[in-house]
Amino acid sequence: MRQDSIMLIYAELSANHAQQERLAFELIDAAARSGADGIKVQTYTPDTITLKDKTAPFIIQDQPLWKGQNLWDLYQKAYTPWEWQPRLKQHAESLGLRFAASVFDSSSVDFWEAHGLETYKIASAELIDIPLLTKVASTHKEIILSTGMATLSEIEEAVATIYSVNPAATLTLLRCSSAYPAPASSMNLRAIQTLIERFKVPVGLSDHSTDDAMAVCAVGLGATVFEKHIRLENGPSTPDDAFSLTPDQFAGWAAAIHRAKDAMGDGECKPSPEELVTLPFRRSLFTVKAIRAGEPFTRENIRSIRPATGLHPREYEKLLSRKASCDIPAATPLSWDLVE
Repeated sequence: MRQDSIMLIYAELSANHAQQERLAFELIDAAARSGADGIKVQTYTPDTITLKDKTAPFIIQDQPLWKGQNLWDLYQKAYTPWEWQPRLKQHAESLGLRFAASVFDSSSVDFWEAHGLETYKIASAELIDIPLLTKVASTHKEIILSTGMATLSEIEEAVATIYSVNPAATLTLLRCSSAYPAPASSMNLRAIQTLIERFKVPVGLSDHSTDDAMAVCAVGLGATVFEKHIRLENGPSTPDDAFSLTPDQFAGWAAAIHRAKDAMGDGECKPSPEELVTLPFRRSLFTVKAIRAGEPFTRENIRSIRPATGLHPREYEKLLSRKASCDIPAATPLSWDLVE
């Protein structure tokens, strides 16, 4: 099982191939160069995810990015043709990348079971689809579950469903804001800690924001798995490009995650290796005037100053009751052999 200390970064292709297989391969290559550990695709068709209906419930009303669009038409523009996906998996794995797929119905699970998928993703909107969770759990493969929009009780029900089918399930939960793009005020990153404490599984971030700060904060809260949409520089317009990163931006985002991980350290209070060269600049006790043998140490002739080659400053008051054992020049680091 994966250890919590390992950071995994997934690049989500989503619709950013503009339904050109060549561009999907280019996205995978760009993700590999940009610091991704894995690739994720979405396995649906318009008909497996919604109905071809033009009535009001199927028209997007309140999501500004896609306002006024019909769901079926949007998914028709955004879906990844299934016949490509095993080839995309093979290409990603040839580059040493993990491969995961979001599945949205029973047929997509069956598809991937026939093609050797090892990691299933459940999108936030499907977290409440208990039959789908049951189907995925029955594969006994790794599961990544996004929790956007979900209440704690809904997450508990989803997790319980998975474990009821496979008590030994390898499960990762992702904190997610299902806003596109997601403003900082929608992120509620402290929920990462809630998920870690409640479920005792690896927790990560599905990041729909437009800067690095959310992921960096998530690292500090314990996140270990990250997902972000990637798009090509100067690529075609797609339904997801507004909250996707170019390869250079993705590389910066991934690098920020790793810097944040390095900065977290092990929690032990001790000097870092880089600080060892600075230790001599701590304070210690020195003479600041010449002192004759037998003369007492006073506040006028000894001080705590830099560097740290004399006695520890904690000995200052003790020295004030003692005398010099020999003549001591000014600017001498004090040691016990200089004390009567």
